[in-house]
Amino acid sequence: MPRTRALYRYLNEEWSTFCEVCNSRWDGIAPDLMKGRLTESDVLGSGYFGIVLKTSDKRLVVKVTSDDEEGYFSQLVIDNPALRDSEGLPYYFDVFAIPEWNAFVILREDMTYGVFENDGKASPRLVSRMIERLDEFTDRVLQVDKQIAGLLRSLQEIDSYRLSDGDVRMALREASGLIRIEVIKTISKFPKVSQSSKYFDLSQVVLKALETYGIALSDLHPMNLGRHKHDISDLVPHLPKRSKSTVALLDVGGNFGAPILDKLIAQEDVS
Repeated sequence: MPRTRALYRYLNEEWSTFCEVCNSRWDGIAPDLMKGRLTESDVLGSGYFGIVLKTSDKRLVVKVTSDDEEGYFSQLVIDNPALRDSEGLPYYFDVFAIPEWNAFVILREDMTYGVFENDGKASPRLVSRMIERLDEFTDRVLQVDKQIAGLLRSLQEIDSYRLSDGDVRMALREASGLIRIEVIKTISKFPKVSQSSKYFDLSQVVLKALETYGIALSDLHPMNLGRHKHDISDLVPHLPKRSKSTVALLDVGGNFGAPILDKLIAQEDVS
């Protein structure tokens, strides 16, 4: 899997082609978002898996990431109006894959990075309680994963027995049922958040991802939270003006947790 340096090298070597492909896809959103030569000043930020680039419209940024989970979940967001329109996430305009780079390109709303309380604490008690519940869910899902994998291994160890597609489907159905039980348990214990709270929309995004896809969006550390800072109503006319006090989740990768669970998530066509 390519990391940040490799992605930057790919971008630098194929920048003109990259810009041409992006502008062709995004012309209906805003013209010529990617242009000029790639320089270090175009990089707004970087992490272990990806790079955030500025565009010609200061309200929009491009994320190039080698995190498969972020790429696929970004497509799930785009396909789900309740998530896409939520103030608990940046607005996602597009995502596509570059198979030759093992990477995904995401066009989304630019945000203010980092949420800290006035007293300097990294995370309020409410967010800490969310993380606790989600971590418990992830631990239980990993146990389900081990349990189902153990079942398949036991079948495989029977003399002359060969696993069939039916066996695998049976195991996935069993896993799905067990995980659904854990989803219900986690939702029942999840912190109640007032609609007037700046964390309400964030909590609804987390619950929607858990209920719909069985995904725990647990990466809620302060630098992965942010706030809206631009008016994008002309780009997305059906959206009301977004509150600048609402706390949102910035990156949605790194949350799937278990191999069996990965296979239960709809394989979106990110192309």
